[in-house]
Amino acid sequence: MPFLSPPYNDFDERIVRIAAELGYTTVLSSVDTADWMRPGVAKIVRRVLGRIHHGAIVLMHPTEQTPAALVDLIPALQGQGYTLVPISTLLSAVPTEELGEDRP
Repeated sequence: MPFLSPPYNDFDERIVRIAAELGYTTVLSSVDTADWMRPGVAKIVRRVLGRIHHGAIVLMHPTEQTPAALVDLIPALQGQGYTLVPISTLLSAVPTEELGEDRP
């Protein structure tokens, strides 16, 4: 994976620079499910649907509740007109100056 997602979205210029030197693009989430706390499937779904926006990057963890939440989330998001894409596809649509990188 060519991406680095710093824990807790906590980063500074040094982290971004070192990640870039190692070939990673630093990516932050914009919607936190807090699924690591195991709040229940319904609460995970409500958190996402209540905070979703165009271009959102949803942070999820490998807990037993996450797959069950996705069963409800994916059709709900698609029903609202959202298209789910890999992070690489999402970032390829962003002008490079917004990514803070000098890419051709």
